Amino acid sequence: MPGVDATTSGTTGTPLALRRSLNNVLVEEAWISHHRGWAGYRPGDVIAVMRGEVVSGATDEVVHRFVPARRTLLLSSYHVSERSVAGYLDALRSHRVRFLAAYPSSIASLTAVALARGSSLPPLTAIFTSSETLAPQAREVIESAWGCRIWDHYGHAERTVAAMECEQRRYHLLPGYGVVERVDGGLLTTGLTNSSMPLLRYRVTDALEGWSEVRCDCGRAGRHFASVAGRTEDVLIGEGGRRIGRLDFVFKGVEGVLAGQICQDADGSIEVRVVPRGPAVDPVALVELLRGKTLERVGAVDVRVEVVSELERAATGKTPFIIQRMSVPRLPAVPVGDGER
Repeated sequence: MPGVDATTSGTTGTPLALRRSLNNVLVEEAWISHHRGWAGYRPGDVIAVMRGEVVSGATDEVVHRFVPARRTLLLSSYHVSERSVAGYLDALRSHRVRFLAAYPSSIASLTAVALARGSSLPPLTAIFTSSETLAPQAREVIESAWGCRIWDHYGHAERTVAAMECEQRRYHLLPGYGVVERVDGGLLTTGLTNSSMPLLRYRVTDALEGWSEVRCDCGRAGRHFASVAGRTEDVLIGEGGRRIGRLDFVFKGVEGVLAGQICQDADGSIEVRVVPRGPAVDPVALVELLRGKTLERVGAVDVRVEVVSELERAATGKTPFIIQRMSVPRLPAVPVGDGER
């Protein structure tokens, strides 16, 4: 059956291999486009995307690539630093970008570096975020700096539940996307769009808070909630002080990986930990492949790969994907009132 192979991010340690039907892929893209329309985006508008793609040939001087057929400006998530920030801002201006889709960690890093340098940011119409929890303080700083509001999208790689943030900052479950049951400890979800790999009563442990079935003040009906707790990830520091979030791409598509974790020590060195999927896996080839994929994203940093039998756990018992032992500067605060444009 035609379809697309994918994996979960593995932020709990172990990625799950998935198979998506063509219908599932098209439905997902349609909903994303529909949600962007709430903010004024129309198909054909130029949009910048900063969601972990490796931009071929990117350097601190060239951090982007424009794809005319898609009207898309690809921005590297792996080169944000004081040396490169001007290149990001110039690319946004030269391509007259009004809309930006990004991981929260990526746009937060770009915003932090730009503000620290006192750079003038080009005003945007809307920023679209997903895949990570958007902290309220980060949202406030980002919206103030770019002169627009953020529209967040909640979902996951398994595609059994999804919700779009409305004008009232409420998350609306998508009708026809999946069946969602609220239970102790999270949700039981059944996807309705993926015939290649249907998941029935699949447990999702994200804490969705502030549920309501009353018609939202935005005018839309259906169930909606106020916020998503969890999914907060640390940022890694790469070559030249680059701030890098969501390095799960290092493990995606790699055969023989049961689980993975990335740790940055206080001296800035990075240790990639991998639990192989069985004794038949060639550990030497696996180590070299993961080291190369990591260096491609972080630059000239001391990277080592360790094959382990188990991953480090936090005090809560969970297995964090990123362990950060460096002191990483936080997103700078913006004085109240500076965000009006």
